[in-house]
Amino acid sequence: MPSNTSYSWYTMLVAQDPANRYAIQRPNGSWMVIDYSAGLQAEQSLIPLLPGYVVYTTAGKKRFRLSILESNNQLLFFWEEFGSDFSYTDKKAQGVERLAFHCMLKQYGLESNTTIRTILGLYNPQIIYKLQKLVHEKFPLRYPKETLLRSLKRGQEEIDNFLCENDSNGNSQNILFGIQVESDGKVLPPKMTQVSMLKNLEYKQTIYSQNRTIKKLKEKVTSINNEAGNASETDITTLNSAEIQKLVEKEIDEKKLGSVIFISTSQYLSILLSLPCPNCHDLIVSNRTFYTKVSGFNISCVITCLLCETITQYSNEDSGVKYSHLVTGAALAGGIHQNSIQTALATIGITNQCSKKSFYNYQARMYKPIIDSAKFSSEMLLREILDHLELTHLPGQEKMLPIGFDCSWSHSRNAHQASGEFLYLGDLPGYNYQPVIGFYTVENSRVIRKSENDSSAIIYKGNFDGTSRKMEHAILLALLNDIMPILEQTDFTLHVCVDGDLETNRTLACIPAVSRIFADLKHVSKNIRKNLLKKQYSRWHPFEQHIMRYFNSCIFSAGLKNKLNQNSAPTEEETRHVQVEGLIRHLLDDRSLCWDNVCWIKDNPELQLQNPTLKNYTQAEIENFRSFITTIFRIPSGQGLVTTFRTSHNETFNRKILKYLDKRIDYWASYSTRHALAVLDQNDGLDVMISKVRAAATEKDFSYSDICNILNFVKERSQNVLKNRSTIQQRNEARKEKFANDRKELAGFDFDKELVSYKSKTPEQIRKDIFWPSFGDILRDFDVIVKCVAYAGLWGRIINDKFIPKGQLPEPLKIDTLISLAAKKIFGFDNFRDGQMEAIITYLGGKDTFVSMKTGGAIMDDQKRELISAGIPCATIYANLAQGASIQEKIFEEIACGLIKILFITPEKLTSNGGFCKFITQLYEQKKVRFIIDEAHCILAYQDFKEAWGQLGMLKQRWKMAPIMLLTATCTRMEVNEICKNLIIEENNFALIRGSTSHRSEIIFNVKERKEIRDQYITEIISIVNANLLGRIIIYCATHSSCEYLYNKLQESLNNISINYFHGGLCDNERETAMNNWKTNYTQIMIATSAFGMGINSSNVRVVIHVEAPMSMTSLIQEAGRAGRDGNTATHFIFYGKKDIRTNYSIIAEYRET
Repeated sequence: MPSNTSYSWYTMLVAQDPANRYAIQRPNGSWMVIDYSAGLQAEQSLIPLLPGYVVYTTAGKKRFRLSILESNNQLLFFWEEFGSDFSYTDKKAQGVERLAFHCMLKQYGLESNTTIRTILGLYNPQIIYKLQKLVHEKFPLRYPKETLLRSLKRGQEEIDNFLCENDSNGNSQNILFGIQVESDGKVLPPKMTQVSMLKNLEYKQTIYSQNRTIKKLKEKVTSINNEAGNASETDITTLNSAEIQKLVEKEIDEKKLGSVIFISTSQYLSILLSLPCPNCHDLIVSNRTFYTKVSGFNISCVITCLLCETITQYSNEDSGVKYSHLVTGAALAGGIHQNSIQTALATIGITNQCSKKSFYNYQARMYKPIIDSAKFSSEMLLREILDHLELTHLPGQEKMLPIGFDCSWSHSRNAHQASGEFLYLGDLPGYNYQPVIGFYTVENSRVIRKSENDSSAIIYKGNFDGTSRKMEHAILLALLNDIMPILEQTDFTLHVCVDGDLETNRTLACIPAVSRIFADLKHVSKNIRKNLLKKQYSRWHPFEQHIMRYFNSCIFSAGLKNKLNQNSAPTEEETRHVQVEGLIRHLLDDRSLCWDNVCWIKDNPELQLQNPTLKNYTQAEIENFRSFITTIFRIPSGQGLVTTFRTSHNETFNRKILKYLDKRIDYWASYSTRHALAVLDQNDGLDVMISKVRAAATEKDFSYSDICNILNFVKERSQNVLKNRSTIQQRNEARKEKFANDRKELAGFDFDKELVSYKSKTPEQIRKDIFWPSFGDILRDFDVIVKCVAYAGLWGRIINDKFIPKGQLPEPLKIDTLISLAAKKIFGFDNFRDGQMEAIITYLGGKDTFVSMKTGGAIMDDQKRELISAGIPCATIYANLAQGASIQEKIFEEIACGLIKILFITPEKLTSNGGFCKFITQLYEQKKVRFIIDEAHCILAYQDFKEAWGQLGMLKQRWKMAPIMLLTATCTRMEVNEICKNLIIEENNFALIRGSTSHRSEIIFNVKERKEIRDQYITEIISIVNANLLGRIIIYCATHSSCEYLYNKLQESLNNISINYFHGGLCDNERETAMNNWKTNYTQIMIATSAFGMGINSSNVRVVIHVEAPMSMTSLIQEAGRAGRDGNTATHFIFYGKKDIRTNYSIIAEYRET
């Protein structure tokens, strides 16, 4: 085609219809074409534009066809965009609006340099003249051009007659109204002529108005004279209707009343009947008749005046408003059905309503415009998101659109309808929610059959014929088809996050734009747990907590590294490998494959691997476990997990859908529309959604006061949502901070530090009166009394101002005298038990001392509390899991300055923490260090407690000269030798001291054969309990399951008695709660395995029962000896049976922790 066609397009368009098209050149040299073929129609509109006005024009390197249309007395502005096609045939886009093409200009970025007047050609004189001419022709009374011409012609004839009469009379002056009249007329410039014409009309209009006023005054005088006898009624005057309307509008605007208020029917009709006749102003009700007509929510009242026969019609509905339509729209927007809104309105008193058939007919008319609005909103947001991603895209990176897909059904089973949506999972400025960029619904056709013999008839035509199980795939494909054209234009690919149940491989494999598919972690975890707990895998049920924590931690860690684009970000294959092989190694106490932020034990060896573990399983059993977790970890083919994207946003949107839907109700006709309402609410806000529903229901828009009122409650709701979201965010931030602090505390204090640098910290705090000891919480009212009163002079007491030179010191006391004084003055004991004094002297003399005697017992915290109560500063140091770094650092400071000289520690702290061992070495080298091992029998049975007990031989290996004291209640000579061998204690520096006897005369021992039937021996146990309810009872069982079974049985049979159970299978919090309840005397009966006992020193235990035979004679003596510690009579029962040996053997063989 010739090159000049690019600038002669307007010539071609005019040539197609030269009678109706005109080419006009703008001042800037560009061209436009006006098309009058549609036929201009002048309408009574305040906007100076006319329906039928069509313009072909260019703007911003694009070509447009702009048309002004009319619908229901409102102007519509329709635009079509043809890209660069000068023939105006290849349409690219189109739209319709009510804002005079403002939205179009904004959409194409033309609002800054293009005006409506310019783009429509309203600056051109030819166009203006044609429009004015049409207006004058249409409204001659309002624009009286022809009337004016006729008036001037009559005036000219009168002047000619006047001149003829004067000429015949010989009068040459021809003066009329003070103006000399000439036969050839006056020569005036055009503007003066126009002024004269306007002045003439103005004077005529003034005279006309004055004449009307005079006429009205005459009529009023006549009326007053005629009705002089009825002065009381004529005193009432009426306001002009325009003035009334003005006052009403002013009141509505000031008070924000809205366009509709409630009023009772009685009051409404009473007001109408009290109004005067608009013609004769009669007020007497008997002079009129009326009748009402009701249609749905509309009440029409027709009043006929019998005096002047004037008929006046009133209605509760404004023009262009149908309350029946609005009520049906309100049911949609409110998410309720016809019965619900009928009930709600009836409660108010609006009982005369439209029929059910009419209700759904009115509602059906709204479906399409609402769905179209939601689709348009989704498409516009998709384009906006792609533009935003294009601007933020970095070179070399994949142009990726992350979306979440989820589906919801109308019913939980056998659903006839389902809806799904794509949510954008990234961040979009200006949006608090994840916007919906596509939605689709599938629906089965609905048929009705009046009787069995009649053929079925389709009452609702659906778009899907498959089963509910296939709906999800159909929706996914439809959504992809909807957005694919836009993606192809922008070269973006999709990262789709779906729930773990969807087999996406057969759905998405053929879609090139889908580059990655991710299974949602929440759904995958749910499926894994469900499969894990199947009966066929019952053997591995105890590993549930280990498996789920490790699996989820790996996904979180890998996804976070991937999001931060770290070089060490693992691939899907590497993540799967660690999830399986890393978990197996982890359960074998091997951390070589574990990631640092997944397995905390890797960086903190003090932490002990919780049971159950795989350490004592055979290789075949481990292979079986590997096969098991590989099976339950399997996800659909083609899906990945390494991402931070989740479908939780889709689930949130599904909850929003439930605002408009109810799964208990079959919304078979409005299902798609209600889903569309949720989309509008999500994308554009509640106020826009309400406006869209109203626009679909009625022609009249909201008033200004309506909009203000709607925005007020929408703002209030939004603020509540933001407040709740802020609360959740603060809670999550607090959790995040606590998690970080816990991990920091868990890392523990590094004891491998010089004591000198910490030595001055505690004295400095004392000097500044800010000192708080690590045991301050144990001292009652420490902060209020002790610190304020006693500690005021503490600094002076640290400096020994009563120093006595060495030569003046008195003779030192003997060791036994010092020990007796300490027992008397500090602990309040007048005498020692047999062997106690010998044991203390031997130990202080530097010998390794084994003490086997009844000494009572208590856990570390109890012993610490007793010493501090006696005025001896001391501290406990646990593994980092139970005690944070800040507390351990405080203790380190107090040890460095010499305030604390007694430490209670756990074996694992000593055996697992290298820094702590170096700290002990510093004390060993600088000061004297001694060790005391309480409950020494645990060294032999370390597999029943903690492995660290079996590693205490390190004491003599590292600190050979430090003496060790071992304490236990019962121990044979063979066991003593085995313990000494374990601890590498040499015989030439060892002393064994036993108490006088281990016989407990206060305990009555009873041996009973256990019935084979459980219920029978449980009945016997219940009898024993009922006979000893004045004291506390401990019942020992061999296994976890036996504990819990007996606990449940006793709970059923014993009322108003506090019962609890304790075993090694409980989590830390459960064990701590159970122990605290026992120590505080809240629990009266404790059912436990041998795990309950270390440190138990309760004086009021009256009965101890062994349901099965214990593991050893030592265990029997230890556990039975927990009764009668107050010296009063107590009872022990032991039940034995043939199965006991097998039970104990299996515990030993399987290396199970009790």
